[in-house]
Amino acid sequence: MKYGPFLPIIVLVVFGALIYLGSNNVSSNKGTQEKLKPTDETWTGTRVHDNKPESDLDIISPNGEHFKLSLYAGGVPYQERSQAESNKQDNERRWKYSWEIHRYPIDFETDLGAWAGFRVSTETIDRSKSETGFDIGLRYSPTRLMYGVISPDLLISPRQAGIGVSVYLPAQTVSYPFNKLGIGIGYLADYNGGSGWTPYASFSTRF
Repeated sequence: MKYGPFLPIIVLVVFGALIYLGSNNVSSNKGTQEKLKPTDETWTGTRVHDNKPESDLDIISPNGEHFKLSLYAGGVPYQERSQAESNKQDNERRWKYSWEIHRYPIDFETDLGAWAGFRVSTETIDRSKSETGFDIGLRYSPTRLMYGVISPDLLISPRQAGIGVSVYLPAQTVSYPFNKLGIGIGYLADYNGGSGWTPYASFSTRF
């Protein structure tokens, strides 16, 4: 199958536009909001399979009352069971909160990760030079589409390079670390002149 010189040009233009849009208006502040500064850091202990929090947040009211939260991987907040039970029972001093989760159909967020796949087809004049079989490499995606489900990927390895599309489960249906795993299909060209379709497993570092 011959695509001519226009396909790689179109692909580069599309990814260039996505990278430009994703890197535009990068700021330490987010609109009218500014970053909350940490008051302390700890450098001790061992964590196993997300059994300890990324950070602890202690909200103190002007009259000295405390409301404590812990944030785990993926930004999931937890609170002590004793605090939750006390807040349910004390109607007069109950803390009220509103937690709104935002889902975006188009989310420009740089994602550097890895992929592992197997070339299942090849197209080359000299088939002896074609790079088929299992391969692993790096992937880059400038955006997520359809509420974080679809990821357009640039794929590269020591043997070949190309483009692909990977799919991830919706964020609300799977927890960390399984929300970092996806599956995709790519079209890659090896450095010896061959090309072909490659299904692959996609590994995301997107937070």
